Amino acid sequence: MSTRRDGVAECKYTTDTEGIYKFVVTFDDEEVPGSPFEVKVEGEMIVDTTKVKVSGAGLKAGKNRQLNEVIVDPRGSGITCM
Repeated sequence: MSTRRDGVAECKYTTDTEGIYKFVVTFDDEEVPGSPFEVKVEGEMIVDTTKVKVSGAGLKAGKNRQLNEVIVDPRGSGITCM
């Protein structure tokens, strides 16, 4: 965030995926009128699957009726795990 000379605050954001985003704007611990602001973000999602890292014992051998751990690390790929 930056504040211009005229006192107006400017905020910029970058998203990795399209969807509905809500922005809560407060001043002096109170929401400003109209907040939260809802923004529909559209556009092509850029994904780089070469940056996904997968590891864990479950990749080498799995056991029936037991938890088999696999770790997926998508950081930097443009993919979000939920």
